[in-house]
Amino acid sequence: MQSQLKNNNFLLYSFGFLKSLHFFGSLSIPFYLDRLEMSYTWMFVIETIFSVFLFLFEIPTGIVADKFGRKTSLVLGSGIFGFSFVILGITRNITVLLFVQILGALGMSLISGADKALIYENAKYQNKTPQEISAIASRFDGFGTIGMLIAFPLGSIFVASGIFNYTSSLGLVFIATGISAVFASIILLSSSAGTEKVQDTKIQLKINRIIHLKLFIKFLTFYLNTYINEKTFHCAIHTLKSLLQTN
Repeated sequence: MQSQLKNNNFLLYSFGFLKSLHFFGSLSIPFYLDRLEMSYTWMFVIETIFSVFLFLFEIPTGIVADKFGRKTSLVLGSGIFGFSFVILGITRNITVLLFVQILGALGMSLISGADKALIYENAKYQNKTPQEISAIASRFDGFGTIGMLIAFPLGSIFVASGIFNYTSSLGLVFIATGISAVFASIILLSSSAGTEKVQDTKIQLKINRIIHLKLFIKFLTFYLNTYINEKTFHCAIHTLKSLLQTN
């Protein structure tokens, strides 16, 4: 029993690592501007749709963990999120892109909060002390951080390598991110953790609400900074052109 629970820890660490392989991390803006040929306004509209649906899916996705267990919620969420990124890396159709944003929001809603809760539950079944549980949770976060630190530069290096043309490479890093998330879902299938039904959906919803609010504020701040910088740049260019023409 104890060896099985320890194996669950390893599988959960692997899940955290794989789902954090965001190869697109530093390439989101070029993806929208260069591959999809969108304006900043359209980029904001699409990402806002994603954020809004994160909130809308909060209650139904909390019920999934309540009725079917956190493992089911994570497997479905990671699989759906991964599938949405694969489609995102393939299509350029605006209707499909909007649908994919909604699908991705559903996947992330199923994941957010459930992964941390599952870590604590699995550690609790091992009769770990609060200090040991915190250490396991920190280790899980560490694997996720390592995944991001590896994936961010690798994605940029791949796009800059010229192996494929620029716009195709931008799509491929999204596809690679999606495939990693699907593999994370498959890894978790072999774990016995999180199959139990839970009764603390309200706590789950509070966790999700905080995570979603932070994501929305982070994106809104990012967009406003980008928009202001773009307008400042164009204003400076316009002023410079006017001065050159005057002279």
